[in-house]
Parts: sequence; C-alpha cells; structure tokens
Amino acid sequence: MDVLTKFLNSISYKFPKGYPEMDNNQDVLLLYEEFQKIGINLNEMLSSEAVKAQDILKQEFDLKDNNFLNKSSTSFKVLMDDSERRDFLKKASGLNDFEFELKGTSSIGRLKYHPEGQKTPILIYVKPSNVQGLGSAGKQNEDNFIRNINEKIAEAGGMVDIDIVTPNSETLVTKGVTEVRDSSKGGAGKGAKSDAQFISNGKVIQNISLKKEEGFRWATVRSDPSFIPFIKTFMERTLNDQIKGLKLKLNQDAPGEKYLMYNDMGERVTMIVIDDFPEGFEERVIFGPETPKTVVIKGTFSKDDKDFKLNNNKITVQASGIYRELQDIKDTGQEPIFVIAQHVNMPNGLDFRLYSADKTKLGPRSKGIKLSYNDIM
Repeated sequence: MDVLTKFLNSISYKFPKGYPEMDNNQDVLLLYEEFQKIGINLNEMLSSEAVKAQDILKQEFDLKDNNFLNKSSTSFKVLMDDSERRDFLKKASGLNDFEFELKGTSSIGRLKYHPEGQKTPILIYVKPSNVQGLGSAGKQNEDNFIRNINEKIAEAGGMVDIDIVTPNSETLVTKGVTEVRDSSKGGAGKGAKSDAQFISNGKVIQNISLKKEEGFRWATVRSDPSFIPFIKTFMERTLNDQIKGLKLKLNQDAPGEKYLMYNDMGERVTMIVIDDFPEGFEERVIFGPETPKTVVIKGTFSKDDKDFKLNNNKITVQASGIYRELQDIKDTGQEPIFVIAQHVNMPNGLDFRLYSADKTKLGPRSKGIKLSYNDIM
C-alpha cells in the first residue's frame, strides 16, 4: 500500500461515502484542508496569474478563500448566492483586464482575466453556492452534522449512543449507531425528507431532517401533484390580469419565457405570502413517507466539533429544536407557509415554496405582498 493510499484511508471516515468524490466540491474542499494539515497546499497548483485574479476579486468584492474553488491551473469558480451572480459578473467585467464572455458551461456566461502580454487567459466561472455544495447554508449544515458525528464514532471505536438535546430539555436518543450517512447518497426514496440517516450495522435506525435556526424552507412544491392545480390557476389568472393587485410582465433580460411580478402601482414584487392555504399537506411535506419516521432537528452546526461532545461511548449533540409530530411545530414560528418567489432559473421565473412562518414576515421595506388563497382560486 503506497503512502497516498494510506493517507486517504486514514481520513476516509470524514467523507459521507467513505472516500472523497472529486465531483463533489465539498469533498474536494475537505480534501484540500486535510492535505494542508500535512503541509501540502493544493492551491499552489494555480498559476501566478490565476492567483493574481483571485486577489483582485477578493479586494474588490470582499470575497474570502471559501468563495473560490480551483478547476485547473488557469481556471477557477467563484461561489456566491445565486441572486448575486449576474450583478457580480456585470461589476467584475468593468475591472481592468477582466472581460465578460457568453461562453462555457454556464447559461449566464463567465469572466476572462487576460492582461496585455499574458500568454494564457484565466477563465472564471461564477456558480451558485447552493448547487456547488460550498457555502450553501443547508448543505453545509448537513455536512457539518454528518462529518462531526462520524469523526466522534471513529474516535469512540466504531459504535456510540447519540443524544440530541435542546435548551428546553427535549432529547432524541438513538442507541448503537455505527455510522451517519447522507440520505441523498444512502438510497432515500421519492418524497423523502431526511438529510441524514443513523445506521446500526448497515440498517437505518433513525431518519433525521436538518433545519437551520435562522429560518428555512420546508420544501419546493412546483412539481408536487397536490399543488400543481393551484400553481396552474395562479399563472393563468395572473397573466390574464384577473388577480387584483398583481401583474406579471415578461423579463426582457432573461432567456426564455420568464416573468417579473409587479403590484398595481408598477412596483416590483419579489415574494407573495399565502398564509391561509388549506391544511392537509403538512405531515407529508415535513416528515415524508420514510420508515423509521423522520424527526426534524433544528440547529445550526459549526464546522468544528463544539456542538458535538463525546463522553465514553455517548455523543451529545446540542440543537435548538426537535419536532416529531405536527403538534410540536404549532405556535413555534416554524409552521409551513406557501410562498411564491422570484427565481430566474425556474420555469416562468417563479418558484413555489413552503417557508417557515418566521421567514415570511413582511416588514415596511419589504417587496413582498400577502394574498389570500381565495383571491387566486
């Protein structure tokens, strides 16, 4: 066994699949960090010109190291919120030696850094962080949860009891856990809501859905059969000016048939809150159909292990909420509320989602409006 194989085997437990997937940017980032611990800096593979391009972007846009992911010696990705990408491309293309070009694999184009006299241009791709697995609030949180527990399991010798506890003394106890898996890579079926699976000797003994503390999305429902009739009626009636206080106008700056929302005064509307949607969908969209039944854990978990304590063979995880039944969610501000939001990458330029109630509050400067279910149906 060569030295590299031994090294990869020694850190394999830190990756959800037991090895780094090179098309998974979160795995690649973790691999970079592990190499740095032993004095090998893979970022040094970047050419000096590419390093200079990154330094300029860091200075101009207050970007950090974790906003960059290297593709090759002469190309890299800049990771940011999807809503900021086009504005970033526009502003960055105005910098000296940076040029926008509608080429490459991205539908919104890319940047080229090519100072006069430089032989090879540096290609820069601006990608949404929530797709890349780096900087995505939800995915990063899941990775932190899974990786930290698996590290503690390895430290304990391969089997532990896990106690998830909250400040109000709620506790979820799972005994005999030998591994935590990413549900998306562990065979979760259609409609599944779990993000992590507690495994005991190869068998799933607990499904966990993870939600960050700072408000979250329960589900995207644009393709959910239960919501399609409502969505279809909304589009038809709005395009025919049949919904009071709301108009759709074609977005001239976006490819395809994408729309922007406006109120009667011609002001942009970016979110519609419908808080009286008929009940009956909640159990399915929150807990899903999995067996064992999924438990929702609310908590923002750090990259380090401060939220995860190992004592003998028990891991204690600090969370802020545990939801086993719909009753647990009532009057917490986490109730699912139907929202229509602008999203340029979605069909028609709109997305149909269920947010937690505390994320749908409309302040005085908000560009959101409230409509009743009956206004539409």
